[in-house]
Amino acid sequence: MRLHALRHGLLLALFGASTSALAITNLEPNAGLQFNFSNPGARSLGLGGAFTGLADDATAAYANPAGLTILRTQELAFEVRYTSFDTPFASGGTVNFSPFNDSGVIQDSTSDSIFEPSFASWTYPGDRFTFSLFYHQLASFEARYSTNPIDISIGGVSDFIFGYTTDLDFSVQNFGGALGYQLSDSFSVGLSLAYSEFEIDSLTRRAQDIQFANQQTQRGTDDDLVYTVGALWRVNPQWNLGLAYRRGGRFDYTAINETLPGNSFHPNSVTVSTSFDVPDVLSAGMAFRPSD
Repeated sequence: MRLHALRHGLLLALFGASTSALAITNLEPNAGLQFNFSNPGARSLGLGGAFTGLADDATAAYANPAGLTILRTQELAFEVRYTSFDTPFASGGTVNFSPFNDSGVIQDSTSDSIFEPSFASWTYPGDRFTFSLFYHQLASFEARYSTNPIDISIGGVSDFIFGYTTDLDFSVQNFGGALGYQLSDSFSVGLSLAYSEFEIDSLTRRAQDIQFANQQTQRGTDDDLVYTVGALWRVNPQWNLGLAYRRGGRFDYTAINETLPGNSFHPNSVTVSTSFDVPDVLSAGMAFRPSD
């Protein structure tokens, strides 16, 4: 007994289940998507999440807009970031469905890198408020690789999972403005609003054989309005506490699953509208300055 019909049905179910109620399809390359959630700027990056409680330079427009009120002169900030990343994947081997034993599966990875502008801002201070315009690149990711089939053994019946070739490009970038307002000498609040632009373009093609060939595509551009709210409390000249919440955004796009001519199943195509949810971020920070 062969399992081609079962495999074919599972692939169709995989996309048929990806309705608007779910966030993103189940395609293998999607598991490797990477974001840039770290704060922009070398100084804030060095302080990590603690910068939420300090937020005293132009990158506060993204990290915690309440901190903008600390700035007393106009500031320009610009960042270019080099990022290298590895995308792991299963590239072949065998599996017998023992739930805790994947020793027969071959693990591989593909490497890529980007060198692009990742943040820019202009900040203008007023009496009790500070205004900023900014650009931030939340994600810029690409992956291209091929895998071999994975052999399967179930109760003496042999089959395999098709190898595939995939090509994926993915990006999210934000264009926005931020306002920090000083409620008192020790407490400030802030709000940023940004136009968030999303784009995904991928093609995943299952290895063709005489009985079956299949491919999935994901394509679309969308936009959403995202925001960050923040607060900063200067407890005393030495201690600062900060809190910020950032909404990530929700984007719609189209995914298509189709069998190709030359297989043993009749050609068909399934198109669904699905969505991608960028994770929200909640951060808290505390800063201590031992002396001036």
